[in-house]
Amino acid sequence: MLPNLIIIGAAKCGTTSLHYYLNLHPDIVMSDVKELNFFTEEFNWSKGLDWYQNHFKGEAKIFGESSPHYTNFPFYKGVPKRMHEVIPGAKLIFMVRDPFERMTSHYLDTVKGYLETRPFEEAMRDVNGSEYVPRSKYFYQLQQFLEYYPKERIFVLEAEELKNNRMEILQGIYQFLGVDDTFISEEVLIEKNVNADKLKAKKARRWVRDLIKLESNPDSWFMHIPAKMRENIKRTLLPKGEAVEKPEFSKELKEMLTDELKEDVKQLRQVMGLKLEHWPL
Repeated sequence: MLPNLIIIGAAKCGTTSLHYYLNLHPDIVMSDVKELNFFTEEFNWSKGLDWYQNHFKGEAKIFGESSPHYTNFPFYKGVPKRMHEVIPGAKLIFMVRDPFERMTSHYLDTVKGYLETRPFEEAMRDVNGSEYVPRSKYFYQLQQFLEYYPKERIFVLEAEELKNNRMEILQGIYQFLGVDDTFISEEVLIEKNVNADKLKAKKARRWVRDLIKLESNPDSWFMHIPAKMRENIKRTLLPKGEAVEKPEFSKELKEMLTDELKEDVKQLRQVMGLKLEHWPL
């Protein structure tokens, strides 16, 4: 069975919660493993179609998965093309969020995961070398998919709306997917904040010492896999660091990033018909 629904991102915009909520609907089955990353060549594309199809079993009208790395261009290229070759008739959902809030959340997540050591301002000013800004250029990411999928098959959802008007938004998604839009679950009405990066400390600690040893040995199998994959393994297995204080954008940094993002936000509004009333640009 192949999926006919893909939540393509964006990272730190609530995709884990949406994955959970959609899976409550009797006509929708979301993959048990949320982020399959099949169409990302650097991750699981080489595992083949049988591997991918085995994640979708049962009886339902809609089968779906959620992989925010699908909208991580230009770091991961070719995702829409590979996706269209396999599931040309799929419907896509793309979650967006105030870009400044998304970048802050992304930065905090990478710091807690030991993947970021730079000060906040330095990391944010690295516009092309790090993922913070490109992944916040939502229309830029969406353009890659619009080359293969018509915009009528792409549902763009504001993270803020899912939080504040959850039932109304979910009903809109149900209509988009062609499933019963009168369905209501008590669990949908409960604030759900599922963080896939929260690990049980005992399980995580077992890996820390082994990973340190592997990284110190250039001949180890760990050092022969791509750097991006090593980062994701570390992010998944290592326990989170101590709580990090939420950083603030300086006036100069915010002005610089506003100039960098404002045209992208303008295009997102115009092409996808979004208001984005709560965004500061």
